[in-house]
Amino acid sequence: MEHLSEAFDKLRKELTDALVVCRVRATPRAVHRLRTAIRRIEALLIGIQKQHAQAKLLTGTIKRQMRRQRDIRRPAGGVRDYDVQLKLLRRLTSPVSKQKENGGKIADDENQLASELNAQREKAAQFLQEVLASDELRIEKGLQKINDVIPGLRSTGSPPLSLALEWARKARHKMSRLDKDTLHEFRKSIKGPRYIAELDSSPTARAFAKELHRVHDAIGYWHDCVVLAKNATSCLTRQSPLVDLIRNERQKALRNALSISSSFVLRA
Repeated sequence: MEHLSEAFDKLRKELTDALVVCRVRATPRAVHRLRTAIRRIEALLIGIQKQHAQAKLLTGTIKRQMRRQRDIRRPAGGVRDYDVQLKLLRRLTSPVSKQKENGGKIADDENQLASELNAQREKAAQFLQEVLASDELRIEKGLQKINDVIPGLRSTGSPPLSLALEWARKARHKMSRLDKDTLHEFRKSIKGPRYIAELDSSPTARAFAKELHRVHDAIGYWHDCVVLAKNATSCLTRQSPLVDLIRNERQKALRNALSISSSFVLRA
């Protein structure tokens, strides 16, 4: 793994760049980069607290920084949800919108739903940019304050992979059962281990990060289908063939997510 100060400085620059780009224009790519940068630096900050005894001096600073970043990550997540739903909607309707049976109705319903999602996305993006304009400077100052202290920290010796494995083990053991009511929480609990594992350059760490990514993506796709089905149901009529199409995809995604997640948990 690269030196801690180098790793943090790299992530700090990624986040500050993402803040500026997203504040100017909250495109889907910019919002995704912002959320990913926040998640990665949060995982590293947690790792710093766990592996560096001297980090106790930074406890208050890190807590404030995490809180500020959370206040941005949440509205960014709202925008990202709309982007993902729009992309999923296009993917699901593209193969069937030109079919003779129900194709025209699906295309009409797609346009109606996409219009509603785009309108909501625009409002969410505007709110995100307002939050960024208000909090950007405080976040950058907090990052710089932590960055100034990190070079003097001494590690307890555990590599990032060890922390990631332990973090993931606890996430696994917390899951008394895996079903549609617990999958999303499980997905959130393995984000940190994944980002920590990515800081370790060993082949074992890369393989573990890839495995976590696979579980994360499978559950994430199912959750995207759940949200899209909910929005489609509220926007369209109950007789809409598009609603049926999305619900069918949701069920397939659930079976796949449970299969992949269960295999991961059982290997604990």
